Amino acid sequence: MKKKMMSLVSVLLLSLFLVTSVSAAESTSGTNEEASSTDISWSYTKVDADGNVIEEGIIPMQKSDDGIIKPQVAWRGITLYNGEAVTFKPEGSRGLYAVKGTNMNIRYQLSRPANHYVWIRAIETPPYEWRSEGTKQTVTDTYKAPVTDYYIGYMASLSSDPFTINIFEITF
Repeated sequence: MKKKMMSLVSVLLLSLFLVTSVSAAESTSGTNEEASSTDISWSYTKVDADGNVIEEGIIPMQKSDDGIIKPQVAWRGITLYNGEAVTFKPEGSRGLYAVKGTNMNIRYQLSRPANHYVWIRAIETPPYEWRSEGTKQTVTDTYKAPVTDYYIGYMASLSSDPFTINIFEITF
């Protein structure tokens, strides 16, 4: 009788342990986990100098073990010719949602130093934006969201020769 009782207690403890382990695993890797700004794919719309859409696509993204965002597949980039522009936003959304005071890390890389204009702008409160103009090949900067809003990115070519956007990301 004592052996049966010990076996029953052991089975109950083992069952309790398994239920606790499975529950913990679901809460860390299931749908309860909040999405990070590093877990998104950026969609883009490229327009010509007259504002006509000439290309649309997605920059597939994946966070690597070292925390750097890298494309999941071979990606050819977005080539801009003089007067062309491209708008970036998270795939399937109005923009990247950021609460006032959030530090947004902005990073992009061009195929070569080229004259261009870029901004990150709040959609519903357009006067608020981060912007840069120049010929830098790589830009890394931080922008503190001045308002709670959805944010989108924009880049225009001011260069006489084409260049390719190899990397574009906003993380926080």
